[in-house]
Amino acid sequence: MSPPRDAGPIYADLVDAVTVLQHTGGVNGAKIGAVGFSNGGYFALWLAATTKVQAGVSYYGALSGAGTDKSLARFAQVFTASSSPVLILHGTADDTVPVAAAQRLASILDATGSPYQIQIYEAAGHRFERDLASAADQSAATDAWQRTLSFLGEYLKP
Repeated sequence: MSPPRDAGPIYADLVDAVTVLQHTGGVNGAKIGAVGFSNGGYFALWLAATTKVQAGVSYYGALSGAGTDKSLARFAQVFTASSSPVLILHGTADDTVPVAAAQRLASILDATGSPYQIQIYEAAGHRFERDLASAADQSAATDAWQRTLSFLGEYLKP
């Protein structure tokens, strides 16, 4: 299957937004990160893969492009050893985006030598940081936020 037809234009819009940020007073244009949730996680990773941002964080990213790319071919094509580092945060009880997608992405990143960190949260679901439906979601949300701050601090500090 091909990627969603809107993915290219959305990515282009996000690249334009990053360009605006790079030329905005008070912004260190050489140190921009992207954090995304579900579909946004897909785009945060794509921006990092293509070095449009210097770090990307994906919370339970819709990694298969809304189910159109189950093999994650797009990521296999765009991630390289020169890609910006990414942080992948995913729960095992995600019934929207199976955890297998995050594990598949990790294997792609290993094969390409792309820098990444991954944290899989046992029993946490999709939207774990918003729904807080269970103790697992609450624990994942707390840990994921601290990991996000640490990760971005590591890669975006001047």
